[in-house]
Amino acid sequence: MDPEENLGDRMRREDLAVAIGCMTGDPEINLLGIIDAKRATGGVDGFTSVVLRVNAAYRTKRDEETVEDRRAALVVKTAPTVESQIFVAKACRVFIREGVFFRDVVPLMRKASAGRVEVPVPECYLAISDGENDAIYMEDLAARGFRTPDRSYQVEGLDLNHCVLAMKALGRLHALGIAAERLLPAGVSVMETFPDIAKDATIYDREPGEPEPFFKGLVEKGFEVVTKICKHLDGLPKAAAESGVLENVLKGLWPSLKRLIKPSEKGMNVIAHGDYWMNNIMVKYESDGVTPIDAKILDFQAVRYCHPAVDVMNFMHICTQRNFRDKYFESLVNDYYDSMTETLKAISQPIPFSKEDFVADLYGKYRTFGVIISNIYLPMMMLGEEFAPSNAEDMTEERYDDLFKSGCSSSILRRYASDSRYRAKMDVLIREFVEVVLPYGLDSVELSPLLQL
Repeated sequence: MDPEENLGDRMRREDLAVAIGCMTGDPEINLLGIIDAKRATGGVDGFTSVVLRVNAAYRTKRDEETVEDRRAALVVKTAPTVESQIFVAKACRVFIREGVFFRDVVPLMRKASAGRVEVPVPECYLAISDGENDAIYMEDLAARGFRTPDRSYQVEGLDLNHCVLAMKALGRLHALGIAAERLLPAGVSVMETFPDIAKDATIYDREPGEPEPFFKGLVEKGFEVVTKICKHLDGLPKAAAESGVLENVLKGLWPSLKRLIKPSEKGMNVIAHGDYWMNNIMVKYESDGVTPIDAKILDFQAVRYCHPAVDVMNFMHICTQRNFRDKYFESLVNDYYDSMTETLKAISQPIPFSKEDFVADLYGKYRTFGVIISNIYLPMMMLGEEFAPSNAEDMTEERYDDLFKSGCSSSILRRYASDSRYRAKMDVLIREFVEVVLPYGLDSVELSPLLQL
């Protein structure tokens, strides 16, 4: 983004006026002066959009000349400006997806809830996804005391209190989505009702004339790094890499991802967030500034219809470390399931699947999804400022290209070789992946979950 650009010019005044009118309940809004807009996020926190915190002066048509100017504060998500970001945003149709979620899905959730359970998302005042003026106008949660947790969790892992809050919020979201789905006409599916989210944003088969899914390249480059590192790890990882067994198993990586994110044939599906991790959650804290008490879920640009385990495992494997999951996984799954079922009971809706069936799927094939996703994202996230600088202006075109085209491969290998702490975390990450995809060692290739149809 050009540092000289007036960020307030990134949105149409007439759209902002409509959004403020929706926010205030007064449709006759007259904007005054220059729109004050500042970056709300930094680095790659919003790599398919530019998120702005906006403060605008206005009057209504009923205001007298002597009335002091009113001010409105809101957050506006606008289209990206860097070429590689633009490509990804358009290829994944992120504004269309988020627009469908806020315009069509959330009202159904609220109707199903009838005010008995709050939908854990920010208010959306206006969602435009016309391809030219793409923008999402939302409430500024910071004005209500919500904030994004410290990014140190990306290296150290999240603590139990934040995880409990996140699982409970996800349970409410999924439950309200289940209730919303039940409001659709009999025999009409979510995929038919919302065709714009029927095709996954990042993991799909390329159709004629379409570009190769950018995420596929990210996956392939990421696991080239995994294979290289395996050769330095004693035991199964080294043996699997040097024998060629790992290479054979990895042929099923992309097909497995496509299989895992498709709607479950057993019908255990929800309208899922699609990219559920702590960067897409804002939290309110007790007066001590430490104890989390409420959460709102953000950024529905990858919304998908799939098994609820996809969201659960995405969060668990990106936001927590293995020793933490070994200790708390079961209790956090209970927090999620109890929140989901309690929400459905509160709005007089039946429970769609048992805890036993859900847990069986989590410990079964969806564990594979978790270890794949963590080995793609965590090596980059653990780079810290090198991956996601706190100053948004430091995310240049070259850095985005490195992210999208190589998954920061050279930076990961360089850090692995030079930083013992980083290396130790990577070793744990990769060992878990190899153990899952080769559950019985080198002789279990045919039993690898990556090669199951």
